[in-house]
Amino acid sequence: MLIRSYLGERKFGLVLKTDAFDEAVADGTLPILDDAADRVVNIDRSGMVATLARRRYRDYEVAVGDLRQLPFPDASFDNVVSFSTLDHFDSREDIGVALDEIYRVLKPKGRLLLTMDNDTNPFVWIRNRLPYAALHRLGIVPYRVGRACSARWLRRASLERGFRDLVMSHTLHSPRFVAVRMARWLQERSSGGQHERFKRVLDAFEIMGRWPTRSVTGAYIVMRATK
Repeated sequence: MLIRSYLGERKFGLVLKTDAFDEAVADGTLPILDDAADRVVNIDRSGMVATLARRRYRDYEVAVGDLRQLPFPDASFDNVVSFSTLDHFDSREDIGVALDEIYRVLKPKGRLLLTMDNDTNPFVWIRNRLPYAALHRLGIVPYRVGRACSARWLRRASLERGFRDLVMSHTLHSPRFVAVRMARWLQERSSGGQHERFKRVLDAFEIMGRWPTRSVTGAYIVMRATK
């Protein structure tokens, strides 16, 4: 898994996760982060999402607030984990402000693990330029998305803000629309064994992450960086 490969066997002090949606609707990444950190704090703009996450995890720390104005002191966190959060903003200017805030609350030599929608993926590019209302009615986009970017833009914006030791990659190379539809169908009608076989099929697509075309086939950009 991405988080385990990033965190490795090291034990960290304080980790910030930039949303609580996964923990509000499923197990999320909290069990993994809890194993790797002394303390995990989340922030989410939605009070409802924060409440649902706390109901699933009674001791879960969730602050309600905006990633563009984090309610934490400078140099608070050893690590920041941000999965598909910045791509919900409507402009690159807002993405830049969020990167500024993440940089501010990281400790010196603190690390960031970030994923974002990849705007050089044709499906993502088309999806983000079609009317949301129509896509939502068709069930193609269940929630509103914001401004995606390319790995090149994200690299430049991160370096301008002082991040260093950047490692960029792309992930989720399976055909996303087909994979989501198939996963929903299996969830309603199939057994656990079929789920596992389907997961192995999806995992096989990740070999495309080594190909020269990875920036086109990957649905998400992955960036690791150090303050």
